[in-house]
Amino acid sequence: MFLLSPLFTLGYWFNPRPEPMSSLITQALMGSIIVLFVLALIFYFLAKAKMDKDRVTARILKKLNGLSSFLVVVLLFMFFFFWQRIPYLSSRFWVLAWLITALIWLFFILRYAIVYAPERRAALLQEERYKKYLPKKKR
Repeated sequence: MFLLSPLFTLGYWFNPRPEPMSSLITQALMGSIIVLFVLALIFYFLAKAKMDKDRVTARILKKLNGLSSFLVVVLLFMFFFFWQRIPYLSSRFWVLAWLITALIWLFFILRYAIVYAPERRAALLQEERYKKYLPKKKR
């Protein structure tokens, strides 16, 4: 049975030599690595497909691709450190730091998508309307 009381102690998070991973935690970690890798691939190909049509959406997808790719790489390192039980590098504190970093990064991506992207889309649309009436170069 999993007890929640150790989660609220500093010794649990900063223990330099934590207990080895259980099979459930190993499966959850590998599953999250696979899911994040698939998401990174999806974001990459969607961004590539949208690059010519909608640059603002492509930029949001690129940012999400960067986030998920970074998280996959860091999770792979964390999995290696947990598996090898390397002191200090396998500490549970790094999971908490990884989670906080991911949430902060996701906050900035969402802020861009909600606040700045509509303004950028409107500016690009206005520029496109303006350029429509300019004379084009003859070839």
